[in-house]
Amino acid sequence: MKLKLNNFSFNIKLVKECLIFIFIILNLILSSCAKKKEVESSLLADSTSTNDPSDVTQTPTEDLSNTPTPTPTPTPVLDTHYIYLSSGTSYAGLGVTLSAPSQVIAKYDISGKLINVLRDFTASQGDSPVALLDYNPNYILALIENSAGRRVEMIAKDGSGYSSYLINSNLNSSVKDMIFDYTGGLLISKSTSIEKITSSGTRISIGGNPYVNNPAGSCTASATNISKIEKGPDDTIIFAHAFTAASVNNRINLIAKTGYSTAVDCLASIAAPTINHFPTAMLYHSSGKLLVAYGNNTGAINQVYSYDITNNSIANPILAYNDLSVLQGISEIVELPDHTVLITSASSSFNTVEKFQLDSSSGILTHLGTIPFLTPSIFTRSISSIIIAD
Repeated sequence: MKLKLNNFSFNIKLVKECLIFIFIILNLILSSCAKKKEVESSLLADSTSTNDPSDVTQTPTEDLSNTPTPTPTPTPVLDTHYIYLSSGTSYAGLGVTLSAPSQVIAKYDISGKLINVLRDFTASQGDSPVALLDYNPNYILALIENSAGRRVEMIAKDGSGYSSYLINSNLNSSVKDMIFDYTGGLLISKSTSIEKITSSGTRISIGGNPYVNNPAGSCTASATNISKIEKGPDDTIIFAHAFTAASVNNRINLIAKTGYSTAVDCLASIAAPTINHFPTAMLYHSSGKLLVAYGNNTGAINQVYSYDITNNSIANPILAYNDLSVLQGISEIVELPDHTVLITSASSSFNTVEKFQLDSSSGILTHLGTIPFLTPSIFTRSISSIIIAD
């Protein structure tokens, strides 16, 4: 009986161990199935996302169709113009005391900052630069007064060198000014006449005389001191005549572009405001106004007048500016690219350059700034010519 009980006890223990083993196996199987199902669900989700874009939640984007295109900021355009001026023999009116010129040609940027000296004539005995012209992108021309050898030089704008441009024996008296005429030839004023010389050095005469010589008609008695010349409307020739004393022959004349042959070639003439007004500088402004400066130490005349001018008339003189504290001994007038005007004072107590705005309707000049545009320096002493060029 005891044996049977022992066998029964043994069987119960064995069954219990078998049940535990079975439970562990089932648990492992169930756990494995659960993981397999999770992987399958994940794969199904990925497959659905790839094949059915409508089920994918998308981040909304901004509608830019009505957004205006921004305007690009323009790149600033640098002004490539420069100021070229010469300190040389100049004329600023009767009895006006001038500083001894430095005999140099200097280059400034358009704001008035000195860049360099292009040509120094101090080592050339007797040479004095009296007029400048813009020749081409690389060179300017300079008219040189020297009784031993009057000539025109070609000077590099970067100051790298210079050479002779023309020499002509008909430049046989003191040269004053120089402009291009309608053919590209040079018009050069002497004390008593105006010569025309081509770029090849050939003199163009009229009846054996200078291109403008001893004009008659209303331009009569204008062959003493042709102080300045300027190209006018339709390429006409404007010249200022300053007599040696107070005279009605202080006047502004207008000559045909083809030069002076007969009285009909004197297109117009107007006397200075008074016999004591000696014309010293001129500018045919882009507005159509003609500006003329006058100087005389007697009566302290240092004024600028504006005129209406056409190809056959000079009229309506207006006192454009008159302030002895700003301008004295006016020797040059030039127009800047923005149509403002620079005026030089060559009086020994000034040697400055001032800036003005011209009212194209009234002809009145307004002084700009509280200090000179160019203050006195060795380069602004007795300015004989000033031009604007690239």
